[in-house]
Amino acid sequence: MNQRKEIEPKIIEMSMKDADFRKRLIENPAAVINQEMGSAVPESVTVKVLEEDANTIYLVLPRLVSHSTNFELTDTELQAVAGGYVNDYSCSPMCYY
Repeated sequence: MNQRKEIEPKIIEMSMKDADFRKRLIENPAAVINQEMGSAVPESVTVKVLEEDANTIYLVLPRLVSHSTNFELTDTELQAVAGGYVNDYSCSPMCYY
């Protein structure tokens, strides 16, 4: 879910203002996100909601990405970072090739 950084603060804000939303979010987070945020959570993704209390704090660590994993850029990502070599300087009589 690439929109996570945009959606997560909205979900938290709504859960602080609307008790019914919060209850539904805890019971079935993916369905609520799909319905309320207009974002489709893939079936392969599990969403868990943990509610802190006065005596419990949850620290969520991002997943580790293995450096041995072969990552390939999509065509769109590749196009966004693609560049080329441009020779911006003019060559004097001392140029070597």
